[in-house]
Amino acid sequence: MRKQMLIVIALIASFSSVCYAQNGVSGKGSFSKSIRIGYGFMGGNFDAGQVVLHNASTGSGSLINISADLFRATNSISIGAYLGAGQAATQESLNYPTLMYNSIGLHYGIGLSYSVLENAGFSPDKWDVRLNATIGSYWLLPITPQMEYGAGFSAAYYPFNHWGIYGDVMWGRFLYNGNGNSHLGEGHSKMEIGISYRF
Repeated sequence: MRKQMLIVIALIASFSSVCYAQNGVSGKGSFSKSIRIGYGFMGGNFDAGQVVLHNASTGSGSLINISADLFRATNSISIGAYLGAGQAATQESLNYPTLMYNSIGLHYGIGLSYSVLENAGFSPDKWDVRLNATIGSYWLLPITPQMEYGAGFSAAYYPFNHWGIYGDVMWGRFLYNGNGNSHLGEGHSKMEIGISYRF
């Protein structure tokens, strides 16, 4: 996981320096940082999952997610972080029948957003369209953090100056669990809708 994080940070730094070299630093611009709170659902091929070791199983199918822009690399690129929490479960043992315990699983990591409208020369007033990429982990005791990553796009509409609604679609590797199933599921897609506040 540490190696992948270093690779992503190096790519972000090199991409940002190229953008600065091409466009220069022209002030703040109209691209606004934002905080988003939404409900997401992960789905995909459940058969790709595997039993978690140490006599425990875990997973989540949906989550409440908070994402935020931490700083802006250029007028079009924003770097941020996300934290999500979803229903999860641990299993007492691999024997059947067994006891299942409800718990909370955490999704966390960093993200990169690219404002399509800003780069095309439009001022994002009512609409904000972005290309997104994330890398992070899913974690719940007693398992070690499991890697998650994805890339996709989002669109937000702001009927008010600061408040708006958004939808987000990503493809990659996301972890989830069926109801009472003892396998950690691996999904290939995640959809999210919610509200957004821009500064």
